[in-house]
This record gives sequence, C-alpha cells and structure tokens, in this order.
Amino acid sequence: MKWTKRLEQEVQKCRYWKRYDDWIIEGITLIYKATSWKKTRRVAIISKVQVFDDGQSRLVFDSDWQYEAIVTNSEWEPIDL
Repeated sequence: MKWTKRLEQEVQKCRYWKRYDDWIIEGITLIYKATSWKKTRRVAIISKVQVFDDGQSRLVFDSDWQYEAIVTNSEWEPIDL
C-alpha cells in the first residue's frame, strides 16, 4: 500500500514493535482506514534496518529505517506476511 504522511503518523503512535532475526526487523499491526477506503482494514507494518557486525556497536538513526505497509485480512504475524 502507499506510504502516506497520514499512515506514517499512525505508525509513529505505536510503541511496542516485535523484533526479528539478523536485521533489526520489527513489526506491528494496526486497524487503519485510508481516506479513499470505505471501511477500516488490518495493516501490517514492517520497519527494518540492516545491522553490520564489525565488532563495534553501531548507532541506528531514524533515517536508516525502511518501512513497508501491507494490507491484509490474515491474522499472521507481520514477519510472516
């Protein structure tokens, strides 16, 4: 689905992300209604950032994160979608 400012604002309200695997991959689901939709839908949001293991810790900046939004009627976890 299209990543809009409005969707981004809804995602920023979410505080408890689930983290997955070697990348830092976090997922949430939310109920969202785009302005062009007639009804609300379940949306899975994935945020991810690649972590390089060079023996030193690495700071992750907000600008490093990539986001995906997936509209679904499935009850699957975001990582499984």
